[in-house]
Amino acid sequence: MATDKLALARAVGRRMTKVRTAAGLSQRALARLTRMSQAHVAELERGQRNPSLLTIATIASALDVELLDLLRDVPKVRVRRVRPQATKQLP
Repeated sequence: MATDKLALARAVGRRMTKVRTAAGLSQRALARLTRMSQAHVAELERGQRNPSLLTIATIASALDVELLDLLRDVPKVRVRRVRPQATKQLP
């Protein structure tokens, strides 16, 4: 699962870089627009951080693209099936 998470973060980072450079922005400029540090933007682009949905949406907004544009070509993540366990009814 860790490999899948890493592959996902790297794919999102590569896409982020591609869209950012197509927009003619530096990492520093994107950092200013998103109120993130330049180091954080760089880590996201290298796939060293796993961005939250809110982070991806913030970056998409700053780049003036749809959120899904940053998720294109992202590989499917294998999800381990969890066996159902006896669940308690909530009141």
